[in-house]
Amino acid sequence: MRKLTSNYTYTESLGLLKQSIIEIEEGQVKTIIDTKGHFKEVAGLEFYSGVLVVGEISMVEFNRLKNAKSSCKELFDKINYTPDSVLLLTKIDFVNMRLKEDSEIKRYL
Repeated sequence: MRKLTSNYTYTESLGLLKQSIIEIEEGQVKTIIDTKGHFKEVAGLEFYSGVLVVGEISMVEFNRLKNAKSSCKELFDKINYTPDSVLLLTKIDFVNMRLKEDSEIKRYL
């Protein structure tokens, strides 16, 4: 089982969570553990700086939002939930929770 964590995690059903753990098994998100920002180190836990997003968004839509320096909420509203996709959103303005011109999105599952 693969375990991922980041500064924040976003899922359609749970919203924005701080330092949660996503458990992936057989190419699907199986469990999301809300640590409420307090977790202990777990063997094999992979940390990524940014926001892990469970779901999909088109690159055209992402680039449009990025160029407009949209809020993360606007981005999350465009995410299509799918348990077989985890994206990593990096280079975020965490103070204002906004996308920056150099924000990037990468597929992790």
